[in-house]
Amino acid sequence: MRSLLAFIWCATALSCATAPVFDDDAGTVPDAAPKPDAGACPGSQMRCGATCADTAKDTSNCGQCGVKCKTGEYCAAGKCNAACNQPMQLCGQFCVDLETDHDNCGKCGMGCAVNQECKGKACIKKCPVGLTVCDMDCVEVVTDPLHCGDCNTQCGMGEICVGSVCCKAGLTACNGACTNLQSDQNNCGACGLACGGNTPYCSSGQCKQLGPVVNGFTGNSFGPDFSGAGFAQCAGWKDSTQANEVPDVGWADGCKVQNTTQVRIACGANANSVLYVDLGRNVFNQVLTGYPENNLIVNANFMGYQNVCYAATANDLNKGVSWIGGGQGCGETNKNLTINNSCSWEVSNCFGQALNGDRYLYAYVK
Repeated sequence: MRSLLAFIWCATALSCATAPVFDDDAGTVPDAAPKPDAGACPGSQMRCGATCADTAKDTSNCGQCGVKCKTGEYCAAGKCNAACNQPMQLCGQFCVDLETDHDNCGKCGMGCAVNQECKGKACIKKCPVGLTVCDMDCVEVVTDPLHCGDCNTQCGMGEICVGSVCCKAGLTACNGACTNLQSDQNNCGACGLACGGNTPYCSSGQCKQLGPVVNGFTGNSFGPDFSGAGFAQCAGWKDSTQANEVPDVGWADGCKVQNTTQVRIACGANANSVLYVDLGRNVFNQVLTGYPENNLIVNANFMGYQNVCYAATANDLNKGVSWIGGGQGCGETNKNLTINNSCSWEVSNCFGQALNGDRYLYAYVK
């Protein structure tokens, strides 16, 4: 009787639940499918909800997402304005700079390709950081010999582009100038590493110690070490654009050393790139025998000189104007050395090295 009543009550109330049925293979069903990845926005655009917006000009997202400009206002450079301010120009509902706007490059509606950017109202190829657009190509102007330093500079035959400067092979650009790190006293082994003190000259990229120097040395610069050939330095002068660095009288006073039988005269752009001649006696102890004196040069590390020496004042190479290795004038390609002549440099020609800047004059005795 109770069972019958219970059945009647359930059927009437419609409140009896059906027992759940389990499927062992069904697994767990999530409440909702995951949202798709929104993805990155191109260029400088920002994702605002489901869309990408250029917050620099979007009137609905001006400056940042959700900032809407009032009716009649335009968004320019991320700010709402009543009108477009120069150099902005109205294109549709946007204030844009036709010089740089990717979608309105040069004129409204002229858009650039995805791999281009707008510069100077023109669509040009967009290059990775560190590269420059030259003739629609991305180039590295630091090292490209066809576009060295800029798009219009092409290096010459036998030159390479180093640090945006055209240099001969083996040289390095330091502060915009080509130099040899193996021998430059101011850039020895690396740019800016200068030699000085007890290691004043550069050899093989290392600052080296002084060679032997006589008592009474005359000058302002120490030169290469020729002690292996038996020479000690007695004079050394740097000749730069400043006037009267090499004395007209007495530039080689330190070379008046008794019991010395030879003199070496050297000249070059630095202590490691000199040409020299050896004179068969100490001409600073005993003046030349004539004007000129012939056959005084007994050795040299170059060819093409003449075996004559001149001294304009009492045949004394230590006074006034003198010529060693020939009597040519001020031409920097002449194979002689001219000292204290009326040339652009007090030390001219440097035995034909065609220097175009500072040079050094060194004297040694043995």
